[in-house]
Amino acid sequence: ECFQYEQFPLPRESIKDFVHALCGITTEEMKEKPPRYTMLHNMETVASLNMEVRTMVVWREIWSIMTSLFIQFGQSENIDIAKNILNVIQSLSTPFLQKEETSKMHHKGTFLITYYEIFETQENMEVKAYILDIVRYLIEKFGDKLQSGWEAIMQVLIGSAQQPKLIAK
Repeated sequence: ECFQYEQFPLPRESIKDFVHALCGITTEEMKEKPPRYTMLHNMETVASLNMEVRTMVVWREIWSIMTSLFIQFGQSENIDIAKNILNVIQSLSTPFLQKEETSKMHHKGTFLITYYEIFETQENMEVKAYILDIVRYLIEKFGDKLQSGWEAIMQVLIGSAQQPKLIAK
């Protein structure tokens, strides 16, 4: 069960330590046969809650810790694992892309580059097509709010244009 931030506010370094520990437990769960996703969804909750109460600088630090796990398992040969990771990122995209971005902090590009990092290293065409579906959704829903995120979106689209198997679909 999730605790409320207002009741137990963790200082900056403590939340980062907590997220590191959460990533470790999530990694262990995802390596099980069959993989479990309980802690992955807890990570999603922690990211979402902290997105609302932390400064963007601190939230970026939290995202940086989480994104290495997302990329690691987003590259998985197991399609179910990769899609679960992508679903979590997409779920976080909706509230995140609605936030304002300043000219000095390009948060949206930092967030969305995760899709590109997974796309570039993922070998399964089904997962790549799934990423393209997510990117299409993000463009349709948040095109006017992507700001610095457009660079990551364009990288995915350029990468897809270089793969004939994806173009045929």
